[in-house]
Amino acid sequence: MDFFIFLLGSVYILGRPKPKPLPCRQHLQYGNCFMGGLLDMIPKRTRAAAVLVWALVLLVFTGTENLNNLLLHKQLVFVFNPEPDFAEFFNWTDVTRIHHVWVIVKLGHFIGFAILDLLVFNWLRNRPASLLISILFALATEILQLYLNRDGRLYDVLIDSFGALTAGLVSHALFRLQPISAPTKKQ
Repeated sequence: MDFFIFLLGSVYILGRPKPKPLPCRQHLQYGNCFMGGLLDMIPKRTRAAAVLVWALVLLVFTGTENLNNLLLHKQLVFVFNPEPDFAEFFNWTDVTRIHHVWVIVKLGHFIGFAILDLLVFNWLRNRPASLLISILFALATEILQLYLNRDGRLYDVLIDSFGALTAGLVSHALFRLQPISAPTKKQ
């Protein structure tokens, strides 16, 4: 818990000084109001720091030897394997052994990369670029897992990518950027 408080504090400190925001109506007139202009008040370097912090969190969760030891006993262990078996990347047999813990872990993949995609989009404001970065990061983390005695799987890349794509589609639908016209005077 202390680690996350430290990370949030670091992101807050990196964000100073804050620029003066334009009123949201003015943002809307130019068609660049994202979430009512609230996220436009966050400096770009703070948004970049949030992406880096979340990417680091994902790397720690995907790279640690035993996720249960990390979550329950706060033991962070990385074991490097210089000669991974790349055929394991294409192994689909463990999909047939679905159980409640497997579903929770895969839901974590989905949500983790959905959050990453939202953060990258908030930073870059470019939907194709944010999706591409999220998918490439998903691929990189799964390949890295092969070197860290974890099970890097192609289907995890697909789950991660689907999470990023879903986040992109939902955010696009919810926060569609639509300019408004100036108010007209009644005569």
